[in-house]
Amino acid sequence: MPITQVAFSPDGQELISAGHDRTVREWDTIWIGGEPRLVCTHPDWIRCLALSPRGDVMAIGGDAPGIVVKTLHDGETVTDLHGHDQPITALAFTTDGQTLVSAGRDGVVQLWDMASGESRFAFDWGLGALYSLAVAPDGMTAAVGGADGRIVVWDLE
Repeated sequence: MPITQVAFSPDGQELISAGHDRTVREWDTIWIGGEPRLVCTHPDWIRCLALSPRGDVMAIGGDAPGIVVKTLHDGETVTDLHGHDQPITALAFTTDGQTLVSAGRDGVVQLWDMASGESRFAFDWGLGALYSLAVAPDGMTAAVGGADGRIVVWDLE
C-alpha cells in the first residue's frame, strides 16, 4: 500500500508514516531497521498528516471531509474538526501549535483554534481544489496552491 505522508518529530528521533493502509506508524530514526510502532488506524485512506511543533499531537486528513487530531503517544483522539465539504488535502500547524491550517478539495482553507477545536476563519479564493499548503517558519505567513495553478500567500495575523 502506498505511503502518502511522512513527517519527522521535532527532535528528529522518530519518523511518522501514514498511507492507504489506513495506519499511522512511528519509526525510530536511530535504528531504522526495526519494526515500526503502530500509533493508530484511521477509517479511510490517509491523504495528509501534520505533527504539532511539540510533537505531541498529529492531525490526520483522509478521504472523508473531517480532520482527526490524535495524540502521538497512544493514538487517542483529542478532537474531530468538521467544516470542509470534501476530502482534506493538506494540513500544517503554526509554529506555536495553537492553530491548525487545513486545505481541501472543496477549495477552502480553514484556520482551527486548537484549544477550542473551533474554526476561526474559512477562506475560498476561487482556486478550485487545493493540493498544497505551507506555514512559514516565523508562523506569520501561509501559502496554498490550487488546481488552477495559482498560489495565494496571506498573513495569518
